[in-house]
Amino acid sequence: KPVKVKVTFTGSHFADIADLLSIVRRIDGLTIEYVADTIIDAYKNFKHLVMASSGMASLLESLR
Repeated sequence: KPVKVKVTFTGSHFADIADLLSIVRRIDGLTIEYVADTIIDAYKNFKHLVMASSGMASLLESLR
C-alpha cells in the first residue's frame, strides 16, 4: 500500500530544505507531506529529511 507521511518541523528553514525534494508537497510554513510506495521507502525518505535538517541546523549554528 502507499504510505503517506506528514512531518511538521520546528522551523520553516527545515521545511524549505525538505520542499526541494520532488516527492514533497508543502502543506504550510512548517509542514510537508509525501507518499511512498512502501514503508521502507517512506523510512528512507524520512532519513533523508532528517539528514538534510541536521545539515541545515549545523550550518545555521556555524553562522552564529
